[in-house]
Amino acid sequence: MQKTIIVGIVIAVLFQLNGAHVFAQVNRNVISERTLTKEGIKYTIVKCRINYTNNPVDGELIGVKINNNWVVPCNYDSVILRNGYFYAYHGEYWADMFTTDGRLSKKWYITRMKNRQFFSDSQKDSGYDTKWYDENGKYICTGNSLMEGPGNEVFVKTGSYGREGISTIDGKVILAPEFYTCWYLGDNFFVFRMTKNDYNGVVKRNGQVIIPPSRQYTSIQYSSTIKKFTFDKTIINKIGGKEYYRGECDANGAQTAIYEVPAP
Repeated sequence: MQKTIIVGIVIAVLFQLNGAHVFAQVNRNVISERTLTKEGIKYTIVKCRINYTNNPVDGELIGVKINNNWVVPCNYDSVILRNGYFYAYHGEYWADMFTTDGRLSKKWYITRMKNRQFFSDSQKDSGYDTKWYDENGKYICTGNSLMEGPGNEVFVKTGSYGREGISTIDGKVILAPEFYTCWYLGDNFFVFRMTKNDYNGVVKRNGQVIIPPSRQYTSIQYSSTIKKFTFDKTIINKIGGKEYYRGECDANGAQTAIYEVPAP
């Protein structure tokens, strides 16, 4: 009886961030191996050429071995050892964290901001209880999403749906979670709306409201270059029709110009 032996065939499936199937991986051919010692751990970075059954273009991916045993499968774009864990990256937006004995410890979602890298345990804007970690995996804050602040600062939106606030990523409260929505505008100015159907207002970082919602601005922008606010405003006239206006405020919030514009 003739025996057929198939050697070296590895079957795996790669997934995208949303879990959709990409390509069935049938061949993993080692291109190179490089042994390193870091944090007292000796490991081998393995580069593999991957051939796909339903894609004519081959790819090169990275994995890790320790003592000739796979601890990170050869399915990643890059791998970094940090604080005793292997961070295995799929592109720019997510990473898997492996222990040195090959256990998958965590699946991270990645946000890059201000030349920094932040990890979260949920996809962006997926919930106000999302936990955020620094690039070393250290917990820093909980909140819905991150926002760029002035200089090197990064802010986080806190609270709950319909009751939002803003804090720094090290926990200093800027706006208490008492607004329907709020966001950073620039130069330490923040836009807020108290209720869903309310108008926009502007508050400074020190808590001073310089543009109250009572002005009935439907939108507000700010230019840090010319130090001016621009706004849109809609007025219901005496016969029930709508009139549309645009205008400007100085950096202290004083309205300096307003003029009528055509209907959008």
